[in-house]
Amino acid sequence: MPNPLMIAKTPARVSTARIMFAAAVWLAGACNAALAQEEGGAQQEADEVAATTITYDAEFIARFPNVVSVLDLIPRIPGAEQILGDPQTRRFLQRRGFSGNEDSVLINGKRISGKSNDSRSALGRITIDQVERIEIIRGSNPDIKVSSQRGIINVVLKEGASSGSGAWRVLSRVITNSGNTRFGGFLSYGGSLGRLEYFVSAEVEPRHRTITGSETSFAADGSITEFLDEPTTRRRSDQSFAANLTYSFDNGDQMHLNGAFEEGDFTDLFEGRALVPDGMGGLGGGPGGMLVFDGNSRRVEAVDSSDWEIGGDYETRFGEALKFKLLALYSSAGKVDRQREDLRTGSGGEVAYDVISVSDEPATEAIGRASLTWSINKAHELEFGSELAINTLDVNLDLQERIGGVLTDVDVFASDVKIKETRNESFLIHSWTLSPKLSLESALFIEWSRLSQQGEDVTASRDFFFLRPTVDLRYDITPRDQFQLSLRRDIAQLDFRDFATSVSRDDDIIAGNADLVQEKSWIAEVSFEHRTKGGGRFKISALNRLVQDYKTKIEINPGVSGVGNAGAARFSQLILEGSWPAVALGLPDLKFEGELRFRSTSVTDPFTGLKHRMDFVSRVRSKFGFRHDITDWGVSYGVTDEFQGREPFFDIDEIIIIPSRHQVTAFAEGKVFHGATLRLEMRNAANTNFGRNRILFANGRRAPPTGNELRVRHSSPSIKISLRGNF
Repeated sequence: MPNPLMIAKTPARVSTARIMFAAAVWLAGACNAALAQEEGGAQQEADEVAATTITYDAEFIARFPNVVSVLDLIPRIPGAEQILGDPQTRRFLQRRGFSGNEDSVLINGKRISGKSNDSRSALGRITIDQVERIEIIRGSNPDIKVSSQRGIINVVLKEGASSGSGAWRVLSRVITNSGNTRFGGFLSYGGSLGRLEYFVSAEVEPRHRTITGSETSFAADGSITEFLDEPTTRRRSDQSFAANLTYSFDNGDQMHLNGAFEEGDFTDLFEGRALVPDGMGGLGGGPGGMLVFDGNSRRVEAVDSSDWEIGGDYETRFGEALKFKLLALYSSAGKVDRQREDLRTGSGGEVAYDVISVSDEPATEAIGRASLTWSINKAHELEFGSELAINTLDVNLDLQERIGGVLTDVDVFASDVKIKETRNESFLIHSWTLSPKLSLESALFIEWSRLSQQGEDVTASRDFFFLRPTVDLRYDITPRDQFQLSLRRDIAQLDFRDFATSVSRDDDIIAGNADLVQEKSWIAEVSFEHRTKGGGRFKISALNRLVQDYKTKIEINPGVSGVGNAGAARFSQLILEGSWPAVALGLPDLKFEGELRFRSTSVTDPFTGLKHRMDFVSRVRSKFGFRHDITDWGVSYGVTDEFQGREPFFDIDEIIIIPSRHQVTAFAEGKVFHGATLRLEMRNAANTNFGRNRILFANGRRAPPTGNELRVRHSSPSIKISLRGNF
């Protein structure tokens, strides 16, 4: 049997070298871009640079014949992917209404009035022949606050054509070790009918995978107490439909309507063999004896979800100086999370269920927002308004455990709970252009909210009041160099599931906490960005976040943990990022991109009183890759390597360490026939492992460890084959 400790440490050994390599390439790219700038730069799209806006016009778009949608063009624009953000991170980000919406994409200068119907999906619906130009805006915009320092992508569509066009994609995803194949597809259509512009899309996305792995349990003396060989099969499929409508009235008013529906289901099936020491001593099992077969294990985890959202806005003007905007949104999210575990013994083949849990979690959100923007003069603009949001979550947990050999209902405290938050936010935003190079945006958000919780075990209601000031200073040193300084107060959105009791994937009870309050933070951020004539981009930024009422695991009841507030914490981050073309090598369409994040965090442990790192925050993250577009042939290829350092997680009776890991993705695509583009993409191309080390304690980590569980997982590379085109 291979040593699982050695397997788990493999990613950590390569991480340091990988980070050093990425840093070296980042510095080499900087030198290359500097040389390219001295030579005058060969790329037309970056030559016309205004103080705050960079325009990529039809000439730039025409250079890439294998581009189908705006989303396909994003990787070709320096810094655009950083603005758009990571899709997985954005998917699970808790956002407070429209003011907390960090969706930094505009369509014809207007933001999409939706949340789950976000910009990434919208850009995938817009075909490239509908686009007049794309702008990267590094200044303030009244539709979106830019204190995130990422900038804005503005997609300007062509006008006057009462016609439409569409895009299609068919794909298959193949798991290399099993040959398991699933199919999906995408279809979108958009255009204009007089004053009406429309975009609709439908998508089916397969996300299955096959995982092999093991879990080894050790006693405090290092002897093996159990070895579980546990392969996993994940079956997952997401279906979605979305639409965007814009109507322009004769008087210049505009109305936008947006809708989205998404349905998903996934099932994880764990099937394996359990080995335990025979108690006779000898090799393989340590002092406990040889490892012998104990039984077959089987576990099923299933989640079904169904979400829909509808939103819209109406904008009108009163003369040249006043603009009124009304936004509204309603969304409903249904989720049923089922977990089941059983044990099939080796002798008689009988089945004994250990745990069965079913959690039903429907949620709703309703938001209304009205604002008035007053353009006082060329130097001053004032926006003020108010937003009302109502959020609800209804949690119902049913739990059964095997007690005395019989599957028995377990009465769980706070397992049937309804949470409701009513929040009103009034705001005043002042944009001040001090000079052509210097602008200052300041804002004050005043928030009142009431949080109520009703259930058989807990009935409570609390009121909150927050002031959230924000200051954002931008200085355009030159048309290519920008300095930005931001200071803001942030109030984190609560996850309502933390108020109700749940069951973890390790079958531990996670207690609900009726006393949980919001995290409050002061955030200071500074950045400097330089863009070269050759299309390169380099940025350095630093952030410091001081947190009050930090959320982590605390002891809710004796021996039972849940999410609670642990006092003060600190998060600091330094980011180096860049994008540079190989102009000096005579290959302007060969572009390298790199990002390095260095983090330092600190929080006081609620059990031991000692300082340690924040939960699930690695000290180092990096992303490095290249992309080569051979425009004459319509061919593109590239590789991306994402690395994430070790992450800890602290609970009352355990510490979980997630080892360092990296994800390598490679792709190649090109025109094949009738204007269609064939794309091959391989994920986990380096064939690396992942897993965790779960260190177990007694008495709230105040005593030495009692043992640990070492889990090692391996997901074979997957190959996605897609064919896409326009019609």
